[in-house]
Amino acid sequence: MVLRFEFCVLSLLGQMDVSWKQTILSISTIIFGLLSFWSWQSVTGFIVEGSLHISSFVWPVMSLILAASLFAFSIIFIKTQWLAYLTVLASTASAFFLLEAGAATVWALLATIFLVILSLHHIKHEVELSVGFSLSKTLKSGLPLYFTAASLIISVFYFDITKHDEEKMVAALFPKPASGLIIKLLSGQLESLIGMPLKIKPDSTVDEVMLQFLEGQLQGQGISIKSLPKKELENLLILQRQEIAKRYSIQSLSGKEKIADALYKVIIGQLTNLVGPYKEYLPVVSAFAFFLAFKTFTLPVYYLTLLFAFILLKMAVWGKIVRREKIQIEVERLTL
Repeated sequence: MVLRFEFCVLSLLGQMDVSWKQTILSISTIIFGLLSFWSWQSVTGFIVEGSLHISSFVWPVMSLILAASLFAFSIIFIKTQWLAYLTVLASTASAFFLLEAGAATVWALLATIFLVILSLHHIKHEVELSVGFSLSKTLKSGLPLYFTAASLIISVFYFDITKHDEEKMVAALFPKPASGLIIKLLSGQLESLIGMPLKIKPDSTVDEVMLQFLEGQLQGQGISIKSLPKKELENLLILQRQEIAKRYSIQSLSGKEKIADALYKVIIGQLTNLVGPYKEYLPVVSAFAFFLAFKTFTLPVYYLTLLFAFILLKMAVWGKIVRREKIQIEVERLTL
């Protein structure tokens, strides 16, 4: 027999009110789980449109951290087995009610159920076999699987939004912020090519960039751009814009577009032409690319969840919702 300390094996303060507290925890987990995925469905639409600001992420990230923490606490503290299964499945699978029925949705639902049950078993197994209680060690055993399931669900949201829009599907293969990074990398190379300093920023307009190129070309011929009549300069810019639009299949360029936006349109257009023969696979490929990107995003969220869950548990102990209890367990060993 081995003595150990464990946080709330019964998880509640008395035999009479066990079911009430388990029920409250279960309902809270389901509600906040559904709210979290609902908020991510809304945000995914903004991500696809490219009109998302950092502030838009605050509530979805906070809700995901809270949902993940409650998910883990439900597995650890709800000892009624059927209620634990019902809670973790309802808190995640209920997100699929926000989607239209389809083959992709069904397969994603089955994969989510598998991941959630696997997460439950890993966390339960860690709780049952650990001599002491370590929250980080316990959550590490199964919480990453929850975030994989969450990434899968949100990727299905993305798939549902973009499945009929080819340009948006291709956009998943090349995120919009990457065009700004390319401009910063290319500005130095372009400066060495034309032999003059360039001040190209992602928010520079197309006309501003073309004026700098014209100035470099004219300087090479010993002509000052300031000596050109305004009308002639405008005509040169119009001709250049038309040539660029024709070469890269852009409908039109007014010159007032940001260079990052124009470059993004060019790259998306080229990618669309490149994947032309494989269009039927594009929805799945773009959703998978989005899944990998979001899964990477959940890595720092996972560590924030560990911190938040630790604080939440300390508050529960301080509020006497959860208590420390000394129990005896039997451990099986192999001997000669």
